[in-house]
Amino acid sequence: MFPKFVLSQSNPQKSDNGCKLASMKTTLYLADGLMRQAKEQAAKDGITLTKLIEYAVRDYLDELNRPSEPFELQLLTKNCGFISDASIADRNALYALMES
Repeated sequence: MFPKFVLSQSNPQKSDNGCKLASMKTTLYLADGLMRQAKEQAAKDGITLTKLIEYAVRDYLDELNRPSEPFELQLLTKNCGFISDASIADRNALYALMES
């Protein structure tokens, strides 16, 4: 049997900027035990069952799209050492030192 998708107009969600987001009424077939656990957890968290399932699906999809290795930023640095004759009072001299 195919899931039913119906555009829900009765309870439109809003994004952070106030725009309406489309949502669908969907029929899901879940194991009785899983549904019972989901309802209990939603009640404990003080959220609707719909929100709990939405969070679970989003987390699952985010995990699929997460890179397997963390990104490491490579910094390009130049070791010039300490410049003893630099005076912070002389802006032009500092610019000259930075350009050399």
